[in-house]
Amino acid sequence: TWTFSDTCGNTSSVSQTITVLDDTAPVAPAAPADVNVQCADDVPAPVDLTATDNCDGDITVSPTANITPGNCLNDFVMVRTWTFTDTCGNTSSVSQTITVLDTIAPVPDPAPADLNLQCASDVPPPVDLTAIDNCDGSITVSPTANITPGNCLNDFVMVRTWTFTDTCGNTSSVSQTITVLDTIAPSAPTPPADLNLQCASDVPLPVDLTATDNCDGDITVSPTTNITPGNCLNDFVMVRTWTFTDTCGNTSSVS
Repeated sequence: TWTFSDTCGNTSSVSQTITVLDDTAPVAPAAPADVNVQCADDVPAPVDLTATDNCDGDITVSPTANITPGNCLNDFVMVRTWTFTDTCGNTSSVSQTITVLDTIAPVPDPAPADLNLQCASDVPPPVDLTAIDNCDGSITVSPTANITPGNCLNDFVMVRTWTFTDTCGNTSSVSQTITVLDTIAPSAPTPPADLNLQCASDVPLPVDLTATDNCDGDITVSPTTNITPGNCLNDFVMVRTWTFTDTCGNTSSVS
């Protein structure tokens, strides 16, 4: 207001009204680029952002993080938002979306070498295998054994499989094939010594013989007698044969 007075005290005045109201929000900076990562540990640290305003005065920044969880430790969406407020309460904001999803399976140890064995008792016990994963979190191992039987106790194929699963359900596996096939015949004993006799009545009774085998399982013995007659009652050749058979049909014999 301007007031004018002359020398006799007469006055007049005029006024100007100036209205100040900041209704312009701060100019926010560009947000960091959206990110897609495999693991929670790969989420980058938040950055410090600043804004500019049309008026003097402090600008406050309020960073927030909103997380939408998924199905596992390394499956979620994080939205980081920076909100800028000037001294008159005008606000602006920018956001960054970080998507975390683990799609990489664990990397297992190599499986034990495949084996070709003679006996079921030669099959080694399963070993403990481990795996490493790209993300933190426990890895479960599920060992299984699938057996395809053959024709006998010592004839089968065993496939051992170790399956590794991370916290997000990604799996990998390794297998070992163990082939068991007994091809070794029983080890026959020494037969009784050959004999040369005068009379049929001098022929001794047959003895019981046993054999040993490389594998467990019963050994059957099949004794047979073959006679080639000569010209009279006390003239012949007798061949006694003991045949030993293991559970897989491998045979040996002595006479």
